[in-house]
Amino acid sequence: ENLIQPKNFGAPYLYCHQGNCEHIILFTDVRLLNAHDAKNFNHYPLALFQHKIRRRKCRICDIYPAKWVTYGDKLSPENPCYFCDHCYRPLHYSSEGRLLYSDFQVFQYYHE
Repeated sequence: ENLIQPKNFGAPYLYCHQGNCEHIILFTDVRLLNAHDAKNFNHYPLALFQHKIRRRKCRICDIYPAKWVTYGDKLSPENPCYFCDHCYRPLHYSSEGRLLYSDFQVFQYYHE
């Protein structure tokens, strides 16, 4: 079974996915189910707080939502840099579809 067993309640735990997307998780309480709790296990764990989703815009056009994030990109104005499809493709690919340079990392961006 994949049960999380926190050792320190209230201590931050790091959940990391997509290589570098990090989330802080805090466990504040653990208890056994009682007669008043939902019996459907898909309802657990209970999320007590959810940050508002932050949609980053493309750093180049500042119009469209970001679809890509680059790290160490020599042509980007900042690191990391967020791109929409309209701006990412022409800057990084030739008209024939060849990658122009590859000395950077790129990930599909999922809004926070």
